[in-house]
Amino acid sequence: MEERFEAAKVIARQAGALARDRYAQLTAPIPDPAGADRPSDDVSQAVELFAIEKIRALFPRDSAYGEEFGGVLGDPLWVIDPIDGAVNFGRRLPYYCISIAVVSAGVTEIGVVYDPTSDELFAARRGAGADVNGRALRCSGCSDPGQACIGLGYSTRTRKPKYLATLGRLIDAGFDYRRLSAAALMLAHVADGRFDGFYESHLHSWDALAGILLCEEAGALVNDFSPVEQLRSGGPTLACTPGLWPILHDMLLEAEYA
Repeated sequence: MEERFEAAKVIARQAGALARDRYAQLTAPIPDPAGADRPSDDVSQAVELFAIEKIRALFPRDSAYGEEFGGVLGDPLWVIDPIDGAVNFGRRLPYYCISIAVVSAGVTEIGVVYDPTSDELFAARRGAGADVNGRALRCSGCSDPGQACIGLGYSTRTRKPKYLATLGRLIDAGFDYRRLSAAALMLAHVADGRFDGFYESHLHSWDALAGILLCEEAGALVNDFSPVEQLRSGGPTLACTPGLWPILHDMLLEAEYA
């Protein structure tokens, strides 16, 4: 996997450069019209095609599965989110990223998240730790809800009353929170201790897999998100510091899915 790990980092940077160039060409914020294709879809599709072409050139027997075009679920499998935070991108809000994971034999072996705005490359290989631009990642040691900041996502698959109840439980317990609408990047920031945790009731595999591995390799705890069972369907994602796990697990996963 070492060759794929190095390639994933290069491809993520190159794809990110393409996205950054397109971002710089935006002359005005583009609202995300209800009931229509996202205005950033053309960029997302171009970035995904670029990444897939690079992967196929280097590893012609590997498979790829992306947000925009799906794919064949072979082994090894590259799982790609070409622009996580596409609505942010279209509105010229500089919080978006490229996410690439490599799954082999049902296990996520490689996770790479690249932030073109900050030029930060978050990278993890299973069992070998995680880093950002060569600096080792470690999740925060926070165990006090009153000192914690949680990244929170919202899925349209979750009914509004359920989401509001989740938000209310966090606030009542003393947690601060942010909703920045780019799950892969928020998970990377959990791995680096910028957030003390992250939760969303439903993520797709392309949103979650790379960030989950980053968190695991940085010492955070994560709920079971199987690359096999949830590759197509997705599911809930909770990642946080070990000290907050008992509180957040009961408050979010147990309460929401009881």
